[in-house]
Amino acid sequence: MKTHLIKVSALLLLLAALLSCLAGCGDHDQTPTPSQSTETTTGALDNGIPASPVEEKDYEGHVLRICTHYMDGSGSTHWEFFSEGYNGERINDEVYERNLYIIDKYNVDFEFSNSVSFSFDKCVTAMSAGEDQYDLILPGVAKALEWAGRGFLTEVSQLPHQDLAAKWWNQDFLEASSVENSNYSLIGSHNLAAYDSAAAGFFNKTVVETYEMENPYDLVNNGTWTMEKLFDMAREIPGDHNGDHLMDQNDRYIISVNSYAALTFSYGAGIQLSTKDENDVPRILSLNQNYIDHFQNMVEMISKNPDVFFAEGYGTAERTKYPQEMFMNNRTFFCDGTMANASLFSLSETGVNYGLVPLPKANSQQEGYGSFIHYGHSSVTVVPRAASDKERTSRILEDIAYYSRYYLYPEYLETTVKSRYMKDPEASKNVDLVLNSICYDFVNMMNNSMIEDLRNLMIGRDTDIVSRFKKNQRTYDLELKRMIEGIQKVNASLKGGA
Repeated sequence: MKTHLIKVSALLLLLAALLSCLAGCGDHDQTPTPSQSTETTTGALDNGIPASPVEEKDYEGHVLRICTHYMDGSGSTHWEFFSEGYNGERINDEVYERNLYIIDKYNVDFEFSNSVSFSFDKCVTAMSAGEDQYDLILPGVAKALEWAGRGFLTEVSQLPHQDLAAKWWNQDFLEASSVENSNYSLIGSHNLAAYDSAAAGFFNKTVVETYEMENPYDLVNNGTWTMEKLFDMAREIPGDHNGDHLMDQNDRYIISVNSYAALTFSYGAGIQLSTKDENDVPRILSLNQNYIDHFQNMVEMISKNPDVFFAEGYGTAERTKYPQEMFMNNRTFFCDGTMANASLFSLSETGVNYGLVPLPKANSQQEGYGSFIHYGHSSVTVVPRAASDKERTSRILEDIAYYSRYYLYPEYLETTVKSRYMKDPEASKNVDLVLNSICYDFVNMMNNSMIEDLRNLMIGRDTDIVSRFKKNQRTYDLELKRMIEGIQKVNASLKGGA
C-alpha cells in the first residue's frame, strides 16, 4: 500500500499560490444538486460562489488519514484526493488547491493510502479490529454496503456537521442506499469516480460517416435510440477485414462488448431489480415479462450474434482491453463502457472520432433512458466507526464536499469531460443525459449473485433467465436478507445507545 504525506507551512502555501498564478433511474438530476437545499452561507466570494458555511477551527496539525482506490485498474481516471502538486492538469491542480485550502483553514495535514478497488483488505483488517487507522475511506458502493452491515461505519446522521440536504451531497443516492432511513455512506461532489463509473455508450463517428448511417444524436433526441435500431443501422459493417477467413479482433463488427453488456443494456432498458417497502427496507422485485423479453433479445443479439465482438474467453485483461481497442481502431460502430472511457478514447493514439450517447432503450415506447454506477469502480465516502474524532472529521468532510461542489466538480464535468473529452456539443449534452439518468438500484449496488447470474447467462449464451432466477431466488433473497438484517442490527444498536 502506498502512503503519501503532505506537510505544508504557511510559507509553502503562499509560494504554491504564487506559482499557480504564474502557471496559468432516469431523467432527473443525479449530480450532487438536489432540487431543494438547506445550504446556508455567510457571504459570497468575488466570483459569486457562496462562502463556506463551515466555521474554521485549529486542529493543531492533525493528520487526516484517507484511503482511496489505486488509479491503476480502478476504472477511475482522476485522483479524488491525492496530488503531489501543480502539474498543469486541471483536475489535479484543483484537487491540490482544495487540499491546500483545507490544510490552511484547519491546520491539518493529509496522509493518503491507496487500496485495490475490490478489496480494501487493510481497511477491513483495521476496522474488524476496531483500530483507529483511517478518518475517511472512499470504497466502491458494494464495499460500503457490506461494511455497513458488519457494523464498521458511522451512520451519517451522527456526523454533526453534515448538511445532508446541501447541494454537495447526492440526494438520489442517499434515498436509494438507505435502510430504515439510515445511511452509512455518502456521494459528495468530491466523489468523482461515482460519476466516472456511470455506464454510457460510445459510437464511432468515422464509421457512421463511412457507411452513411443515421445520426445517433437525432435518434436519441427523438426517442428512437433503441437496441434494435442500433443493430439495424449497423448491419452492413461486419466483415473479414484482413481476409484470413477468421473472424477475430482484427476484423469488423457491429459492437464490441463483454459480459458487462448484460448490465449496461439492462439498465439502459429501464430495469429495476429492487424497490423499497413502506419501512424503507429494500426488497427484490419479481421479473416482469417486458424485462424477460428484453434480456432474451439481448442474448440473441449480443452473445449469440457472430456480428458482435464478444470478448469473453480472451482472458480477464483482454476481456476489458479488446472491446476498447476494437472501437479505437475503427473496427466497430458501438462500444459500451463508463464515463471514464471518454478519457481513454480522447487521449488514444488512434485519434478515434467518437460520440457519446446513453445506452439504447428496449423500445421506443420506453420513457427516458437509463444508466447506473459500477458497484466496484464507483466511489462513496464513509467514516469508520473506529475513527477517533468524528466532530473533526465531519467538519472537514463537509468543507471538502462544499469546496469540491464549486471548484473541483465543475473542473471535472464542464472543463474536462464536457469540454475536453467530448468532441461536439451533442456529446456534451448527452453527458448530462447519462448522469441524470442514473438508477441507484440497491441490488446492483450491493452486487449480489443476481448480478453475477445476469453476466453468466450472457457468457453462456443462455436465454432462460426465468429458470435461472427461479432456481436461485432463495439465494438472492438470503443475500439481501443477511445484508439488511446486518444493517438493521446496527440501526437498533444505535437507537438503543441513544
